[in-house]
Amino acid sequence: MTYSQIKIIALLLLHFTTANADCYLESKSKSTVTGTVDAILNAKLTITGSKNGERLCTAVFNAKVKGKIYKTTGKFQYEQSSTDNLTACRSAIEAGKRNIIAILSKTIIQSEAVLVCSEGKLVNPVARHLTIGQIVKMDNITLNPSRNTFTYKGTRCAYYISTEVDGDDLYQWQGVVCKVGNNWRVIDKY
Repeated sequence: MTYSQIKIIALLLLHFTTANADCYLESKSKSTVTGTVDAILNAKLTITGSKNGERLCTAVFNAKVKGKIYKTTGKFQYEQSSTDNLTACRSAIEAGKRNIIAILSKTIIQSEAVLVCSEGKLVNPVARHLTIGQIVKMDNITLNPSRNTFTYKGTRCAYYISTEVDGDDLYQWQGVVCKVGNNWRVIDKY
């Protein structure tokens, strides 16, 4: 048997073993933004309330980055019973700093994709294409490093990021998940 014949048989065997297998693409992504705000100038903090007892601290200020001044805004929503105004406004300032750094700095995206195939039924596949209403485990999602977790109507919520591959296209999604028991429910995706 020649090398070419062995190569063809091996390719056919590979084709037939994967043709009957259930496969999914497991991907993990991490985005990193680096930079620093040298100074905060002319900060204006505004606290507003709502009928449901939640409050919002909005911080509008000028941020000095690499010798230049940029106007930015940060917001932090909270329940007054669980967070004091000073802590909330500090979080709003931090959110504003992250916002301006995300705009001005380079974002490094690291992505890893693994094709997993099984001839039997899939066991615990990682959440890939998140949909609103879907229940997921925290291990299967990536929290957005530039956004704070928050409480909404007494429920702990967080912002997530998700990368999905569709053919040759790569999509970066963001959204909100809220805790339901030991798991999380996808509330929004944009």
